[in-house]
Amino acid sequence: MYQVVKRDGKVVDFNLSKIAIAITKAFDGLDKQYTPDIIDLLALKVTADYEGKIRDGLIGVESIQDSVEDVLVQAGYSDVAKAYILYRKQRENIRNMRSSTPSPTPTYLTGSCSSWAMAKTMPPLAVPSSFVRTMPEMSAVSLNCLA
Repeated sequence: MYQVVKRDGKVVDFNLSKIAIAITKAFDGLDKQYTPDIIDLLALKVTADYEGKIRDGLIGVESIQDSVEDVLVQAGYSDVAKAYILYRKQRENIRNMRSSTPSPTPTYLTGSCSSWAMAKTMPPLAVPSSFVRTMPEMSAVSLNCLA
């Protein structure tokens, strides 16, 4: 079995359920119906999609996430893929802000469309983890405001 290289460089054993959980959260974020069989099939398709990217028994978490996006789009779940992409971008921004700002100044990334648009256009501010909501709550606001 291969291992996954996390963003911090830590190497962990591959766990298919983590892919299934991420896909499930993307569906839940849109209140989109699914069955466990659909989630399992999509997760397996993700592993097939990134199989060629495994080198020396290692695969990067970003490669896995890219495959999740690709598989969701190919399977006809473009709206779910969009929610997943937005969530990834939000998490990336938060990670970048945490690493570049010595003293955090909080901002909320959730709320009405006007506050969402304002958060997108404001200069980067640090977001303490206690202010960040889970993906379903964040992606629903994100998608409604981008529509």
